[in-house]
Amino acid sequence: MNTKETENDKLITEEGKIKEEAAKTNKYKTRIVESEINSNLLFATLIHYNIYYSIVCFLFQIFTAFYKFWVFHSDILSQIKIALIFFWGLVEIYRLHIGFSSNIDEYFPSLIIFNLLSIVFSLPPQVLLVVGLRVLPIDFSTVIIQIIFIGLELIVSIFTMRKIIKGKTALYVLRNTATIKIKPSFAKTITSKEIAEEVEEMLRKEKRNQNIERDFEETRSNFNLN
Repeated sequence: MNTKETENDKLITEEGKIKEEAAKTNKYKTRIVESEINSNLLFATLIHYNIYYSIVCFLFQIFTAFYKFWVFHSDILSQIKIALIFFWGLVEIYRLHIGFSSNIDEYFPSLIIFNLLSIVFSLPPQVLLVVGLRVLPIDFSTVIIQIIFIGLELIVSIFTMRKIIKGKTALYVLRNTATIKIKPSFAKTITSKEIAEEVEEMLRKEKRNQNIERDFEETRSNFNLN
């Protein structure tokens, strides 16, 4: 009887040490997570060249607008186009800045703002500049190139946002694997193969730990019954 009580006390003491060690580990453990770069090089390159071309485009459009204004003697259409060009120039400065910085910082909300500015405030002014009468060939050439730049940036930014979402989701999963429930099938859908394998390995370790705890509880209950 004394032997069984001694063994039972040892199990209780060992269980207390395990729980205490686990509490300390969860409290002070620092998890270092490696993540791949989610910013898009093609997107950054497009914006980089678009910055230089926007300056050239702005100068050409201002020159042609003032030329029309001088030839047609303060025509109302020329005044509207001059105001439209200055408005586009101000929006373009902020649009290119927020697009470049959000790509480097991998900041999803700023990319949404970039797309909205491109669709609502950048494309329409360029289209309106080549609508109507008194459109010079240089107007068509500068506007078409600018529209191609904007279209390519919109397409590439969509793929960049998808990549950033997957990367952020993977980081959240890796940092919180010990505290949230993860389905094994979810590990196969996030970001790169290496991160998915790491998540699956964490799930296997968690399952092994659960099996060890269950075996420990069964052994303890058997001793208590004896």
